[in-house]
Amino acid sequence: FSKALLRSEQHWERRRELWVRQYAQVKDLNMRREIIADLLEDCSNDTKRLLGPIMKYSITTTVLGNMVERAVHFEKDLEEILEEPANQD
Repeated sequence: FSKALLRSEQHWERRRELWVRQYAQVKDLNMRREIIADLLEDCSNDTKRLLGPIMKYSITTTVLGNMVERAVHFEKDLEEILEEPANQD
Protein backbone atom coordinates (compact mmCIF):
# COMPACT_ATOMS: atom_id res chain seq x y z
CA PHE A 1 0.00 0.00 0.00
CA SER A 2 2.81 2.43 0.84
CA LYS A 3 4.43 1.92 -2.61
CA ALA A 4 1.15 2.81 -4.30
CA LEU A 5 0.75 5.86 -2.10
CA LEU A 6 4.33 6.97 -2.81
CA ARG A 7 3.80 6.55 -6.57
CA SER A 8 0.60 8.53 -6.34
CA GLU A 9 2.34 11.33 -4.44
CA GLN A 10 5.18 11.38 -6.96
CA HIS A 11 2.68 11.47 -9.82
CA TRP A 12 0.83 14.44 -8.36
CA GLU A 13 4.10 16.22 -7.54
CA ARG A 14 5.20 15.88 -11.19
CA ARG A 15 1.80 17.11 -12.34
CA ARG A 16 2.00 20.10 -9.98
CA GLU A 17 5.48 20.99 -11.30
CA LEU A 18 4.16 20.79 -14.85
CA TRP A 19 1.21 23.04 -13.97
CA VAL A 20 3.54 25.57 -12.37
CA ARG A 21 5.74 25.65 -15.49
CA GLN A 22 2.71 26.02 -17.76
CA TYR A 23 1.35 28.82 -15.60
CA ALA A 24 4.71 30.63 -15.78
CA GLN A 25 4.71 30.28 -19.57
CA VAL A 26 1.18 31.66 -19.84
CA LYS A 27 2.08 34.63 -17.61
CA ASP A 28 5.20 35.32 -19.72
CA LEU A 29 3.25 35.17 -22.99
CA ASN A 30 0.53 37.43 -21.61
CA MET A 31 3.14 39.95 -20.48
CA ARG A 32 4.82 39.88 -23.91
CA ARG A 33 1.46 40.29 -25.64
CA GLU A 34 0.66 43.29 -23.43
CA ILE A 35 4.02 44.92 -24.15
CA ILE A 36 3.55 44.37 -27.88
CA ALA A 37 0.03 45.81 -27.77
CA ASP A 38 1.30 48.91 -25.94
CA LEU A 39 4.08 49.41 -28.49
CA LEU A 40 1.67 48.93 -31.39
CA GLU A 41 -0.41 51.83 -30.08
CA ASP A 42 2.42 54.12 -31.22
CA CYS A 43 2.41 52.66 -34.75
CA SER A 44 0.46 53.93 -37.73
CA ASN A 45 -3.19 53.04 -38.26
CA ASP A 46 -2.28 50.93 -41.30
CA THR A 47 0.11 48.84 -39.21
CA LYS A 48 -2.47 48.38 -36.46
CA ARG A 49 -5.14 47.49 -39.01
CA LEU A 50 -2.87 44.83 -40.55
CA LEU A 51 -1.65 43.30 -37.30
CA GLY A 52 -4.79 43.57 -35.16
CA PRO A 53 -6.72 40.63 -36.64
CA ILE A 54 -3.73 38.26 -36.54
CA MET A 55 -2.54 39.07 -33.01
CA LYS A 56 -4.50 36.05 -31.78
CA TYR A 57 -1.98 33.70 -33.42
CA SER A 58 1.07 32.73 -31.40
CA ILE A 59 3.39 32.97 -34.42
CA THR A 60 2.46 36.65 -34.74
CA THR A 61 3.27 37.25 -31.08
CA THR A 62 6.56 35.39 -31.49
CA VAL A 63 7.64 37.34 -34.58
CA LEU A 64 6.60 40.68 -33.07
CA GLY A 65 8.37 39.76 -29.83
CA ASN A 66 11.54 39.17 -31.82
CA MET A 67 11.07 42.52 -33.55
CA VAL A 68 10.63 44.22 -30.17
CA GLU A 69 13.91 42.66 -29.00
CA ARG A 70 15.58 43.85 -32.21
CA ALA A 71 14.18 47.36 -31.69
CA VAL A 72 15.59 47.44 -28.16
CA HIS A 73 18.95 46.11 -29.36
CA PHE A 74 19.28 48.71 -32.14
CA GLU A 75 17.67 51.44 -29.99
CA LYS A 76 14.89 52.08 -32.50
CA ASP A 77 11.12 52.31 -32.26
CA LEU A 78 9.09 49.21 -33.10
CA GLU A 79 7.48 51.13 -35.96
CA GLU A 80 10.90 51.72 -37.55
CA ILE A 81 11.72 48.03 -37.33
CA LEU A 82 8.33 47.03 -38.77
CA GLU A 83 8.70 49.40 -41.70
CA GLU A 84 12.18 48.23 -42.71
CA PRO A 85 12.00 46.72 -46.23
CA ALA A 86 13.55 43.43 -45.02
CA ASN A 87 10.64 42.94 -42.57
CA GLN A 88 7.87 43.62 -45.02
CA ASP A 89 8.28 40.44 -47.08
